[in-house]
Amino acid sequence: MKNIDSYYTMPHSDEAEMALLGCLIIENEIWARVADSLIEFDFYQEKNRVVFLSIQSLLNNNEPADIVTISNVLRKNNKTEVVGGDSYLEELINCVSDVSNVISYLDIIKETAFSRRIISTAKEIIHLTLNNKDKNIDELIDIVERKI
Repeated sequence: MKNIDSYYTMPHSDEAEMALLGCLIIENEIWARVADSLIEFDFYQEKNRVVFLSIQSLLNNNEPADIVTISNVLRKNNKTEVVGGDSYLEELINCVSDVSNVISYLDIIKETAFSRRIISTAKEIIHLTLNNKDKNIDELIDIVERKI
């Protein structure tokens, strides 16, 4: 039987992730508008999670987040190769059409992250249901309701 994960690609938007990170690099003040809404796992691509964590670390310590400082954090954490080097940071900046669109990018990222969480929960429920034949239906319903 084929694994269910091979049938689809999880919801995400590389463009929105890259644009939001680019906005933060271009205009660090945007951090105040998005910091409370974003977590590392809202980003689908590992390289974007790594860049986000580097930016977050810098800005939360009141340090500037630009190509030089982010690159330095990546180097210190041995993560330069994960993101593909400084050229990827430049690519992030180049994909920004207008920093004023940052909330639209945030909304796209949050929506796709929520969709991924729903899918992940559904997969857990399927696994739980298939592998707990000894539980009665009321117990399974209780477990499923807690997960949802």
